[in-house]
Amino acid sequence: MLGVGAALAWVLLATSPAPERRPEPPRKVEVEVTAVTSTLHQVVLESQGTVRARMAGPVATQVAGQVLEVAEGFTDGALVEAGALLVRLDPGDYALAVEELEQQLAVADGELAEVAVQAANLDGRQRLAAERTTLREAQLERVLGQRDQGVATEDDLLAAQVAELAAREAKLDLEDQRRALLARQATLRGAREVTARRLARARLDLTRTEVRAPYRARVVRRAVAVGEFVARGATVGELYAVGALEVRLPLTAQQLRYLELPSAGAGGSKVRFSAQVGETRHTWTGVVIGAEGRVDVSSRQLAVIARVEEDPSGDAPPLRPGSFVSAELEGRVLRGVYVIPRSAALGGAEVLIADAQEGVVRRRPVNVVRKAVEALVVDAGLEDGELLCVTPLVFAGDSLPVSIHPAQTPTDEAQR
Repeated sequence: MLGVGAALAWVLLATSPAPERRPEPPRKVEVEVTAVTSTLHQVVLESQGTVRARMAGPVATQVAGQVLEVAEGFTDGALVEAGALLVRLDPGDYALAVEELEQQLAVADGELAEVAVQAANLDGRQRLAAERTTLREAQLERVLGQRDQGVATEDDLLAAQVAELAAREAKLDLEDQRRALLARQATLRGAREVTARRLARARLDLTRTEVRAPYRARVVRRAVAVGEFVARGATVGELYAVGALEVRLPLTAQQLRYLELPSAGAGGSKVRFSAQVGETRHTWTGVVIGAEGRVDVSSRQLAVIARVEEDPSGDAPPLRPGSFVSAELEGRVLRGVYVIPRSAALGGAEVLIADAQEGVVRRRPVNVVRKAVEALVVDAGLEDGELLCVTPLVFAGDSLPVSIHPAQTPTDEAQR
């Protein structure tokens, strides 16, 4: 019996159909997606450079003399206003020269006034002499006629001739006097002009005994002290103009594509400078004012020049020449572009677009126009509302099953 049962069991097992094998459903990959929307994108370009003064240099004396006074505010690192007194030299000799030349000018004016009076008197005498000469000439003509008629004698004619000759000589003498007077007047005027020029120079030298700041500036160093004798052209200190600080910012050709260089009458791009001062990072604002005239042959970069704007009410300390700063320049505004995180790119210019209905992702080529710090700027290949996979899936193929979850929006900092 046992043998029959075992045989029957073997027959049943051998002749029964095999159990049907069902394939396991594919496992879904967990991904995060975000809906893309075209937007405006402000391009920010990064560079760095060293602060330099647009106007800087030594302040020198224009006259020689002993230093009588050094302004209290003329110290290293101090801020001085345009026209502020820095150094006063001894004005004694220059004031005396002005006084002497003023006296000489007054004497010259007096002599010219006297000549003018003499000229006026001479004019009157010349008019009378001319009238007398005319009268004597008429009398001579009349006597000549009377003599021919037998009315006047030879003595009458001689007397008329003598009178006419005397009148003519008197007239000529006055003309000689006038020429001499005019020559003297011209000499006096020339001498007065020379004296006036010397006086103007002396007055200018007197004002130059006060050395003043040529512009609103910060003092780099002071080079004189009270009691010193300084020669003409001696340096009393060094200044640099505040409000006229510049930074040279090199940019690549790729960066220059997105920068609006200033044109005549138009302002340039805004710039945000930053630098570490102690334990605090401070920021300053500025504007691009131009570019250098040639490309650097070693780096193939073109440097733009940005001016640092003053902000007296700001908390940041004043920038000084020689400071090293980082810079962020506002570039062009790109319109109708998509800003996507770098994690969405599949190594090159491809992304994954999720199909929520089918639960899959598909590869899609896109055109990347700019690569930012943590984002890509795309201008073609995407449509508003499409779901972009932001989970890194470098080796994902088309129609990969996924489980879709919303992702966080990239921050503005990442999009820059």
